Amino acid sequence: PQEADRLFAVLKQLKEQGKSIIFISHKMREVMQISDRVTILKKGHSVASLERGNFDEGKLASLMIGDDQTLEWQKNLQISEEIVLDIQKLSVTNDRGLSDLDSFDLKLKKGEILGIAGVAGNGQKALAEVLTGLKTASQGRIMAKGEDITTSDAKKSYIAGIAHIPEDRKTIGIAPDMSVDENLIMKSFKNNDFSRWIFQDKKAIRRNANEKIEQFAIKTGPDGSPVRYLSGGNIQKVIIARELSEKPAVLVALYPTRGLDIGSAEYVHKVIADGADRGMSTILIAEDLDELLKMSDRIAVMFRGQLVGYVDPRKTTREEIGLMMSGEKQGGAG
Repeated sequence: PQEADRLFAVLKQLKEQGKSIIFISHKMREVMQISDRVTILKKGHSVASLERGNFDEGKLASLMIGDDQTLEWQKNLQISEEIVLDIQKLSVTNDRGLSDLDSFDLKLKKGEILGIAGVAGNGQKALAEVLTGLKTASQGRIMAKGEDITTSDAKKSYIAGIAHIPEDRKTIGIAPDMSVDENLIMKSFKNNDFSRWIFQDKKAIRRNANEKIEQFAIKTGPDGSPVRYLSGGNIQKVIIARELSEKPAVLVALYPTRGLDIGSAEYVHKVIADGADRGMSTILIAEDLDELLKMSDRIAVMFRGQLVGYVDPRKTTREEIGLMMSGEKQGGAG
C-alpha cells in the first residue's frame, strides 16, 4: 500500500504539470482514490463514463456486472486446530542459483483459508510450485498429517491431495488446443471411469463434462472446440472444476482472480469458501490486500523468501501488512 501511495503521489504531480493519465485497473480502491472520471468497459464496449462525485464502489460494481448475478457466500467461522500441512525450514533455489525460499516455515490448519501476502517476487510462486510438485526443495521438509512429502517420490502418493490453481492459467493451467472435455479429465484420464482397456471412453468423458459444466456454470462454445476460445473467467472455472473433482485436502491458489471481472472473482471466492465448509484447506496467494482481508482466516506475510509473521485479518490494517511486506515490521507467530 505504501508503494502504491507513492506512485499515486507521482501521478498527481504529473497531473499538476498538465499531463493526462489513462489509469487501467481492476482494483476498485485505486480507481476510487485516483480517478477524476471513470469509464467502465464490459466485453469490449464502453458501458458508461462518470465524473468524480457521481460514482461510488457500488455504482461501479453494478455497471461492471450488468445483468449478471453476484453469488453470495459466507466464511466458515469454525476452524479446526488440526494441522494438515507443516512446512519446516523449506528452501528453494531458482535457475540462477539464488534462493526463492529461505528457511521458510508455515502451518496450515484444516478448513482454513490462509492468505499469503507479499510484494510480487518474494517467493510466493516458488512456494506454490514446491507444494504442487513443480519444483524441488533444496532443504527443509513438507509434512502432511505427519507424513514427509518433501521428495517427489513421496509426494506422488499425496499429490492428488493438493490441488493447484496456477498463476498463468492459459499456459500452465490448461492444454489450450484440447477441448473442454479433455481438459476436465487431465488429472484423471487413466481412471477406469474414463477408459476401456487402452481406449478412452468418449461417452463417459462427455457425461463428466456435462456434469462439470452445469455444476460450475461454465459457458462453453460448440462441443469439441479448443478450451483457449473461452473467456478468462470460464477457463478459470474449467481449472477449478478439474482440480476440485479430485476432492483435495489442500488447494494452492496463486492469484486466482487476477484479470477476472467482479462476477467471476466472486465465483472463485465462493468455491474457496464452500471448500472450507467441507474441510478443504486453502493457501490463497494474492496481491490484492482487500481480497486477502475479505477471504482469509489468517494472513501470513512473506518478505525475501521468509515468513515475517501472521496477522488476524479482523484485527489488522492494510498499512500494518504493508510494513510487514516491506520487511519493516515483524508479525505474530500464531
